[in-house]
Amino acid sequence: MLGFCWTKVHRSPSSPIGEIYVLAVRPTHHGRGVGRSLAEAGLRSLRDRWIERAMLFVDAANTSALGLYERLGFTITCTATAFSASV
Repeated sequence: MLGFCWTKVHRSPSSPIGEIYVLAVRPTHHGRGVGRSLAEAGLRSLRDRWIERAMLFVDAANTSALGLYERLGFTITCTATAFSASV
């Protein structure tokens, strides 16, 4: 397997929104268009279910993914901060 794209739909009273929940590509195939093909297939799957908007979360350090999603038409609408501590 070269990779996968897991999508899901958030149902809300106003309007549903699709999400590219997880997208992963085998490291030996990075930079070959596999991620783009998987993302496009995931977005088609959402459109086939009458979903008109999509969202996703990506690590800000993942510049390759950021570039891909921007080329696919996504824009940054918010950023999040994660915390960790020793236990």
